[in-house]
Amino acid sequence: MTGGVALGAWAWGHVATADGIGTAIIVSGIAVVLTPLIGLWLRMPSVSASDADMAELIDLPEMQLRLTPRSGPIVIELDYRVDPAQAREYYGVMQKIRSIRLRTGGFSWSLSRDIGNPELWTEHYHCPTWGDYLHQRSRMTQADRQTQADASAFQIAGQPLHVRRRLDRPFGSVRWQEGSVDDHSDLIRIDLRPGL
Repeated sequence: MTGGVALGAWAWGHVATADGIGTAIIVSGIAVVLTPLIGLWLRMPSVSASDADMAELIDLPEMQLRLTPRSGPIVIELDYRVDPAQAREYYGVMQKIRSIRLRTGGFSWSLSRDIGNPELWTEHYHCPTWGDYLHQRSRMTQADRQTQADASAFQIAGQPLHVRRRLDRPFGSVRWQEGSVDDHSDLIRIDLRPGL
């Protein structure tokens, strides 16, 4: 949008300079009216209603730390063990996973491969807070769950998918004063009713 505004200002500025402000306003008005016709040429991909339905949250992460919704940032790492012969196909599915993570609230997504063990791949991303991470999990659609299942299908048989959730402690973020403890009275409420 920002690029469009900048490009439009430049283009309509040239039209106004060459043909006058009145002409620029009339032509830009006609362009705005015709813009919806672009949708006939560049259609959005169709999505079935069942794919867009929200998926039910299966399980809550196991916790040993007392976290509040504002605790964070949270680092999530998933270890996949993939047959090296399937690396290219796996990588293609993980690009779809990247889009899902970023759309649902994750950031700084990356995928790395262990140089000492070519079977081991690690998906890594962040969520700003623990509350954001729980909300991200509740934003998954049925299609998102299927894509996650497709990625997990590359897991070598008998090898469990290993998930690590960590509370990131950047340098200088921990306050070592007795009075600066997190307030644990904050409750996390997530409405899991379908359609909300």
